[in-house]
Amino acid sequence: MPQLALDLMTLMGIPEDIPRFYVTEPTTVEQLDVPVMGSSTRLGTNPFYRRYLKTYQENIHTAVKSLIEKAPSHLFYSRSHALRDGGVLGISYFEDRLRKKGFVSCVPEEMSLKMQFAYVMAAEKIIFEEGSAIHITDILSSIPGRTYMLRRRPVGDVFSTSLKPRASAFINLVAPDNVQLLPDRSGNMSPACLSFYKRPDAVSESLVKHGFEIGDFDQEAYRKAERRDLNSAVTKSVFSRVCQRLQG
Repeated sequence: MPQLALDLMTLMGIPEDIPRFYVTEPTTVEQLDVPVMGSSTRLGTNPFYRRYLKTYQENIHTAVKSLIEKAPSHLFYSRSHALRDGGVLGISYFEDRLRKKGFVSCVPEEMSLKMQFAYVMAAEKIIFEEGSAIHITDILSSIPGRTYMLRRRPVGDVFSTSLKPRASAFINLVAPDNVQLLPDRSGNMSPACLSFYKRPDAVSESLVKHGFEIGDFDQEAYRKAERRDLNSAVTKSVFSRVCQRLQG
């Protein structure tokens, strides 16, 4: 079992003396009872399941309480560190502007599970570039802070379906027709696609409209950020492919 799964069950307060059988390979069983699905990214969280999540959340809160007291109140989750796996070219422009206004950039891969929960539970405002970083909230019955999303795909409301019922507020800051997808490094349309905003000034205006004082939109600075992000994505992609060939 991945250590992450074991750590998560400990934080959730699942008693260790309950018999557990980890199925990690093809297995034949005499009878298999599958419970009703409590949560789905596309369908959201069923009301009955939130009662269970509330208990888990209380246990997690107790386990990370000392970290919550020191956690920042404004978070920004971008994919600027992982553009080879998909993201918005130019996102670093908004990341830089928000940092100057007190937002803390979060990279979940560099944070412990406890720290991730503490940050989300303490945050008053969370802005995230659409992606997997926000999946840490899936185990929570409610999200105390206001949540804002910077869309990176023109279609699909997976995250709004999941977050709207549980966040104190959920706002999508980017219109669907403002996103242009680019083929991934294999020439396919996939979750690893890069994208760009056709009207980045509209995104900036949306942030300002919702109370984020990032200043007037700077077209030249934004284009530089786009080029910087593109160079980062291309460099990492090429490096990754070279490594794969050497290992092969």
